Amino acid sequence: MVAAVSGVVVYQVGGPSGERLRDEPGSGRLYDAASGELVWLATDRDRDLWFDMWTRYEAGVVLQSQFDQNNDDVVDYWRHMAPDGSLVNVGFSARGDGIEDGWTYFDEDGALIRAEYSTRRDGTIDRIERYSDGQVVAVETSAPGAPR
Repeated sequence: MVAAVSGVVVYQVGGPSGERLRDEPGSGRLYDAASGELVWLATDRDRDLWFDMWTRYEAGVVLQSQFDQNNDDVVDYWRHMAPDGSLVNVGFSARGDGIEDGWTYFDEDGALIRAEYSTRRDGTIDRIERYSDGQVVAVETSAPGAPR
């Protein structure tokens, strides 16, 4: 199926609810109608014929990947990338319900250095854990309303 909506061409793209794959097992693509550039790529990572990873591109660079890790048709894990393609942070849904309420940050060697949580699940960080050698070394909490 092909459709043009708001200058974007859609070709059998699975959304965050994991549509069943039929014509092209393994992936679905969304292209910008004006530039022809890939905007979204939906992937079936576990080959069960359901999309479970969605990757957003801008100018050929990955900006974000979203994952349904437990096949419940809900995104529960995000990888946020910088414009140069480096990892900014990894987001997660503590309850696995599609609400991104935690973020982890890593150093250049891939070691966890910080975890941030929105315990009220409103996007406002109210708990920060700092790590060294895989262990929590400091915990900070903030008053409600502190910006993320």
